[in-house]
Amino acid sequence: MEGPSLIRNYHNMGKRKYTYTADSEEAAAGNPMARLALALLLLIVVIAIAYFVWRRARNRGSRYEELETVELTRGKDAEEERTPARTPPTETAAAAAAAPPLPPPAEVPRPIVAPAVQYGPLELRRREGGDGVHCWQSLHPSEFEVRGANYLRDGKKLPSDQTSSLLAVELFQAGDTVYNVAGRPGAPTASLAARATEHPIRSVLVVNLVIPAVEGVYQLVLYFGVWAGDEGSGHAVLLERFCSGSDAFRNARFKILPNVSEGSWLVKNGVGSRPAILGKSLKQRFHRGDGYFEVDVDCNSSPAAGRVVSLVKSYAKSLVVDLGFVIEAQSASELPERVIGCGRLAHIELSDGRIPSFEDHCGV
Repeated sequence: MEGPSLIRNYHNMGKRKYTYTADSEEAAAGNPMARLALALLLLIVVIAIAYFVWRRARNRGSRYEELETVELTRGKDAEEERTPARTPPTETAAAAAAAPPLPPPAEVPRPIVAPAVQYGPLELRRREGGDGVHCWQSLHPSEFEVRGANYLRDGKKLPSDQTSSLLAVELFQAGDTVYNVAGRPGAPTASLAARATEHPIRSVLVVNLVIPAVEGVYQLVLYFGVWAGDEGSGHAVLLERFCSGSDAFRNARFKILPNVSEGSWLVKNGVGSRPAILGKSLKQRFHRGDGYFEVDVDCNSSPAAGRVVSLVKSYAKSLVVDLGFVIEAQSASELPERVIGCGRLAHIELSDGRIPSFEDHCGV
């Protein structure tokens, strides 16, 4: 009983399910307007969503474009500040074609390098700063006061300008006085132009001081390079007149300016610092050669000068002595005076073992 009943119930349930599905399909197929309305509604919703998304994207895009424009503008302004204004290519090319050609780049002047000095056997060594013994040193002429441009009216003396350089100093011992030292073969005269690295020179002035020794004489020879470039000045004309004038004129004009910058009071007081006309009390000789003029001064030809020389010789090793030389100006056209040569001698040793012999080195 139970088996047939179950089968019959299952069969009836299948009929009911089939009937329900068929009814639903018929209901849906029987109302096409509802389906159309539903489709339209979905389409409108999709269109609305798409329109909303498009508007939002457009607004965001315009904002990005504004920001990008601002950044580009700022970058362009900054670039214009860093980069100078440029001429358009056509104008630049035209200007370059019309402008004259640029000159070649100027050569950078090279510093003057002083050549190595080849000292002669009779020369003293040059003192290069610091302390030194038995040597010489260049000295600026402003250390000496000479007659100024208005000296004839006001009597004032002023520091001298520079018109020469001390280029070499010789010190030797000789059995007899050697005159015209600068004209001998092997003298420094020929090499002085190459040594004048400070300023070109036009001539050489030589002062040969003859000092008495126990046997024979000592000779201190100073070589001054006279600067070129002021040939028309009053002091240059006076120097030329001195070199080409008479011995009487030379003896009346050639002055020495002594000064003991280091040494005992006794020597400083004995030497003094007042200018002195050498030709008034000492014998002098003059020689004019090729490019040089020499003054030979016999320092023992006067008793008073001999005593001063003897005093200096006794203390020479402890002294630093400055010497300047001037041609005295006596008219307005010759003023102002200029020191024509000056130098410093430091701790000179006047001993036979230190001073070379002229005869030994010059083959006399």
